Amino acid sequence: MISENQGAQFGFKDQKSKDRVKQDFLDMYYPSTVAWRSKVLTESSIKISKIMNRFLEYEETGANQHKDSISLKA
Repeated sequence: MISENQGAQFGFKDQKSKDRVKQDFLDMYYPSTVAWRSKVLTESSIKISKIMNRFLEYEETGANQHKDSISLKA
């Protein structure tokens, strides 16, 4: 990460160094293994589904609670 930042700020020694640092940086955040990618996609899908379900539940119950609190104030 430091090498990538230094290269971006001050330039790279040569194209070979730039390519190596770019590949290292990419591997740090997006490994090339198929197993890793598959696991991340599966876990992300599960978590997004849970989040959306919670949001929808909150939206339904929260809206009703909000209506109830308004009618109590009136």
